[in-house]
Amino acid sequence: MPRIVVVVPAGGVGARLGRRTPKQFLSVAGTPILVTTVQHFTRHPGVDAVVVAVPAAHLDRARRLLAPLGRRVRITVVAGGASRQESVRRGLEAVPRAGGVIVVHDAVRPFITRALVDAVVAAAAADGAAVCALPVTETVKRVRDGRVETTVDRADLWAAQTPQAFRAAILREAHEKAWRDGVTATDDAMLVERLGHPVRVVRGLETNLKITTPADLRRARAAPASMRSRVAPAARHPRPAPASMRSRVAPAARPRPAPASMRSRVAPAARHPRPASASMRSRVAPAARHPRPAPASMRSRVAPAARHPRPKPISRHPLQ
Repeated sequence: MPRIVVVVPAGGVGARLGRRTPKQFLSVAGTPILVTTVQHFTRHPGVDAVVVAVPAAHLDRARRLLAPLGRRVRITVVAGGASRQESVRRGLEAVPRAGGVIVVHDAVRPFITRALVDAVVAAAAADGAAVCALPVTETVKRVRDGRVETTVDRADLWAAQTPQAFRAAILREAHEKAWRDGVTATDDAMLVERLGHPVRVVRGLETNLKITTPADLRRARAAPASMRSRVAPAARHPRPAPASMRSRVAPAARPRPAPASMRSRVAPAARHPRPASASMRSRVAPAARHPRPAPASMRSRVAPAARHPRPKPISRHPLQ
């Protein structure tokens, strides 16, 4: 697999969400959406660098949030533009001029998988450009002035998602041409299409939700555990682990009494002294026990000389 650089456009201010905080900084499953999205790539072994374009007013905030993720992969945060396309273009300016594949992924799509990233990158490495998408299942109408103009045949319609991936030279050329021509597009594949270059399609995910509206945010926060499990635990705010997880913690880390099966392995001297059971006392050498009279059966084995002397019986014969 080729080396990968990722550009994450996160320059939106969340106007459609109706909140003061840009949507990429809102939390899902206890973690800012931006952090969850970027972490998918910082943990990918093929990724060398990640460039994130955020609103200029939130540069410091984004750098603080993403700093813990930059231990293995270099993360660069730049000021985004007024549009998504402008944010990607500014992100590309921070990417070193080298070969390989550039992945572009929306900051507000936190529910992707490693398998999806790999499939899109492999297709782009082979064909130069690739997107993930799903077939349109709804009936599509073309509407003008509030009236249906025509019904569009959906047989060949697919709804594009991200990640999208491109050979570096192709994506740079597409953005430079769009800049010169004053063309604006809603995704990067559209700019590559203008070059006449084919774009391969990889099937996307039903769960690859783009969080844009209040309804999207509610869906994301109500997502089933199987979707939230894609959020790396290290990125979540710490909270008490469930019992099933605590069982994996080394016993030395838990301040609770060890079960009987473990106490049996501990040397007796390390335990608080308590009377030994009969079965244990039988293993202790007799000298270590408090002396007590031996039973007759044992006294018979003791040499006569070792017994306490007893007075000799008086002889009935007359003295000589």
